[in-house]
Amino acid sequence: MNDQRGYVDGPAAGPPRGPDSAALVPVREADPQSSPWYKRLCETITGHRDELGNLTKLVERLTRKQSDATEQLAGIEERLDAFEDKLEQVVRQLEGVRSALSRLQDDQITRHEELSREWSLLLNGEDLKTLVEEAVARTRSTSAGHASGQSADAHRALLRAEARQLRSCAALLVAGEGVDRDRLDELLVPEGPGGARQRAAVAELCDRADTLHRTASHLRQRPVFEFERPKTAVTPETATLYSPECGFGREADIVVLPAYRLGGRRLSLPVVLTAARPRPVELRSATLRADQATPSGQGST
Repeated sequence: MNDQRGYVDGPAAGPPRGPDSAALVPVREADPQSSPWYKRLCETITGHRDELGNLTKLVERLTRKQSDATEQLAGIEERLDAFEDKLEQVVRQLEGVRSALSRLQDDQITRHEELSREWSLLLNGEDLKTLVEEAVARTRSTSAGHASGQSADAHRALLRAEARQLRSCAALLVAGEGVDRDRLDELLVPEGPGGARQRAAVAELCDRADTLHRTASHLRQRPVFEFERPKTAVTPETATLYSPECGFGREADIVVLPAYRLGGRRLSLPVVLTAARPRPVELRSATLRADQATPSGQGST
């Protein structure tokens, strides 16, 4: 084997050459790094390596972001759990407030119902009625030309006078705390030293009315006293009758005592004096007088 590189020798070199043969020609081995395909391969590998590095960095960033997002999500879930706990507490508190308001509303209505009954006892009680009847009797006894006797007209006139007097007194008592006692004395107390009993009774009525007004002032809603006349014929659902002479199905003549109203709710009905009942007796009397005036033996045909 020939040690000289670049020369072809050995069996693969063919038959031996003689002295006249051409000199041996050196052959250079091909450098693979200089071939175009090698360069393209290197460029491709380099490109893929860069792309792989970029992808690796992207994956790292995404991994960090995912980790951060996971931590943020965990924090959000914790805050959400805390918010749900607070929301449950608020809901329970609201339910408690609603229940308390409902009880308070029921209590308010109950207390107003009690006040309505107290006002009814005061305004429709015997003490005030007695004072009114006495005052009307004094006025009628000193009035010239008033109807006397027990006729229906006289009784009706007396009822109307007492109803109007009672209405005036009731209006003073329900007007508000600090009842006008002087005006009530003028209506109910006789002049002179003989009116001590009536004056004491009026003072007691005023004290009771002031107490009821003070009680109402501590409630959330104040009552309204309505003297409005019913727009239609009186029924048991719209009014209470003032006296046995009154009747349902008639128009209201005088609203004697007011209704007790709380917002849109009536807790008591007004007391009314209704119009007088028509008297068909007069028609029969007129017919009888006409019959009596007819000559004897001349009947109607």
